Amino acid sequence: MNIVKRIGRFFCGKIPKLVFIYFCILLFFAVVYWCMFLYDSTSFLISEQLNKHVERYYLFDPDIDLAAYQSNIKDGIPISMNEFNMLIKPEFDELSSINESLKSTQHHLNNCISKWDSLAAIADKKRNVSVNIFKVKELSSCQQKIDSLKEYIGGRDSTQMIIDGKYVELAQLEYEYAKKNAELCSYVLERWGSFVPDSIMNELMHENEERIQLSEEIETQENTRRIISNRIKEISSLFHMNRLESVTFWDFVYYSICVSTTTSFGDIAPNNAWTRRMTIAELLICIILVANIIPKFQDKNRVQ
Repeated sequence: MNIVKRIGRFFCGKIPKLVFIYFCILLFFAVVYWCMFLYDSTSFLISEQLNKHVERYYLFDPDIDLAAYQSNIKDGIPISMNEFNMLIKPEFDELSSINESLKSTQHHLNNCISKWDSLAAIADKKRNVSVNIFKVKELSSCQQKIDSLKEYIGGRDSTQMIIDGKYVELAQLEYEYAKKNAELCSYVLERWGSFVPDSIMNELMHENEERIQLSEEIETQENTRRIISNRIKEISSLFHMNRLESVTFWDFVYYSICVSTTTSFGDIAPNNAWTRRMTIAELLICIILVANIIPKFQDKNRVQ
């Protein structure tokens, strides 16, 4: 009966309330840690994940070769952060190299385009001079006829010129001039290169070929970068998936208890600023709470 009375007095006192608050705090922080881990699986350093992951498979298949499985799984699904960093490092090095090469190629392409634009401007000027000379030469006879007829008409009576059909003749000459000018424009457009000096034309063709080559090289590098980026995403996804499968909510209940009792074995450790802040907050709260619980236990024992 005395034992029953003591148990009754214990549960009616303040100590159970404080203990209840203590365990509520443990669970609250365990939930917070778990949510932070689900949001970012690298927020905590977790050791011995591979063993836990392999043991889970071992439960389903007792005949599994754990050594072989462990050796194979490391290449496909890294489970410790060090292994993950070592696995992903060549990919990041290759990606960095591709980015540098892409930047250099793009710089060369921009220079090539600038040079081509400058050469094209020079070619246009020289072409326009050559085209004007060509047109003047081809249209000179027709222009002379028009000028001669206009001069003839200008010194005569306009009525008589109409009667003689000179205005009609002038209109026909101007029509022929316009028609020939249009034909010459088409001819010039079809033979654009023939009105540009060969030296400039050769440079333009060389720069254009280089521009095409650099553009194709950039496209190839972009595809390579896309492949590497997708590979990194795939490895990262496998890494995070494995970490999430290897750690459960109860692991963080265990971690919360370790923090509250200032007893940590290092198998779970905070790995960023927010998880460290939460760990420090729980530690301080639990120290204060335990500091209030222990004296009450002592007072309770003295009274009894």
